[in-house]
Amino acid sequence: MAKQKAGNQRGRALPVTKPKATAIDDRLLAEINSEKVGGQSHDFADNAFWFSIHVRPAPPHDAGPPPKVKLKPKKYDALLVLREDWAWLSALDRLDRLGDARPLRQLKKVSDPSPRIKKYLDDLVERKAARERAKKGRGRRRLPAYTLSRNDALLLIACECVRGYVQRSHSVKTALGKVRDEWAWVPLNKSTLKAAYNVNHASLNRHLKRL
Repeated sequence: MAKQKAGNQRGRALPVTKPKATAIDDRLLAEINSEKVGGQSHDFADNAFWFSIHVRPAPPHDAGPPPKVKLKPKKYDALLVLREDWAWLSALDRLDRLGDARPLRQLKKVSDPSPRIKKYLDDLVERKAARERAKKGRGRRRLPAYTLSRNDALLLIACECVRGYVQRSHSVKTALGKVRDEWAWVPLNKSTLKAAYNVNHASLNRHLKRL
């Protein structure tokens, strides 16, 4: 103890023993470092906030086949998606984002897609043809039908922020101004935000309808 105090008084740093990393730590670190944005989830279900899960009720044992669920979402509300569709959405995203077709092939072997997913599969075929045309200088690559562009997603989030201020007794005009000032880092003008908040933004409405 006396020697340790003497060493500190002379200004010498005491040796620090670092804990030895385990094999699991090394694997996790390698996995995080392999991501462009370390630690950020790229799972489609974690990022596609424009969808929400609709759980199909389990029918009684003596009942016939489950009734068809009618999905009639209101504009700018999260779309209602059947829970079993999430696996298909994640598989489509994995194919588009990483070029990995294995999850989609496996799903096709064990289950049938819903009408919504069939629409997205048809869109996949059309986008593949569009990519081939784009390589030849005709047309351009299209965004998948199940997703939104960065600008559309930011606009939807901004609308939710405006709605939050309105719910806290701010006028719509004041709320629009506050959100525009807070979102100065986004090229967002007040008329665009106002149109989106009032469900009058033509391109956003068109893209949401495509979902």
